[in-house]
Amino acid sequence: MMLTSHPYFILMKPHTLEIINAIWDFRKHTGSKLCFTLDAGANVHLLYPQLEKEKVLQFVEARLAQFCQKKQYICDYVGLGAKKT
Repeated sequence: MMLTSHPYFILMKPHTLEIINAIWDFRKHTGSKLCFTLDAGANVHLLYPQLEKEKVLQFVEARLAQFCQKKQYICDYVGLGAKKT
């Protein structure tokens, strides 16, 4: 879709690569299990074990929040699944 659109476009932005490189650097220097995935746009989603929550949130505040609009980001977690009501 990006290639065939006229004019063409790309959803990944320069800061997306800065964030990815910061994550790789964090993993290398801390031994963290922090991983990431990208949605259909330029948004980086972090995945990490619950045990690393505090360390990762400190990293987000120190290195990544600057790339977020108004330094705001969403913290989410895996739920327990659907329940019949």
